[in-house]
Amino acid sequence: MKYSIIDKSEINNMVWEDLVTTSKDTIRWNTDETKAIVKFEGDSPYFLNDSIEYSLEEILAIINDDDNNWIYENPDVEY
Repeated sequence: MKYSIIDKSEINNMVWEDLVTTSKDTIRWNTDETKAIVKFEGDSPYFLNDSIEYSLEEILAIINDDDNNWIYENPDVEY
């Protein structure tokens, strides 16, 4: 599994069928809802070409850093 962080302005550019994240309703937002994490498998989809690709360990380090303003919307969701 791979992850990218996108800006809120990029939400409408997502092709949900190419992502493991199923919709903007299930996306993981930061605390001020300006950035979100999307999840995908395999090669980065074309619409994420300008985004940084993260491994699970890297994205968890970002999420768990209090200075990065990420929260767990639903603790039962698997990232």
